[in-house]
Amino acid sequence: MKTQPEIVWIVSFGIGEDGGFINYLVEQADLSEYPKQTADTLRNKIGEGVFYSSQEAETWGEEQMQGRECGCTCKKGCCKQKK
Repeated sequence: MKTQPEIVWIVSFGIGEDGGFINYLVEQADLSEYPKQTADTLRNKIGEGVFYSSQEAETWGEEQMQGRECGCTCKKGCCKQKK
């Protein structure tokens, strides 16, 4: 018996030589096609790189790219410059 599809959107990043983000990619995945342990791990990341909405994934990816010069991913601006 096939399970119901559980579509999520996963954000991944390209990393430059300096360790900072150089680009991002949003990909669709169906958690029902993953092993249970992997699907559970991805569900635990909902809101932090894994989303049920492609728009939320795009917005999150854009926010992460804003701090790319210093590799900052705190979503509050550049935490390294605040020190």
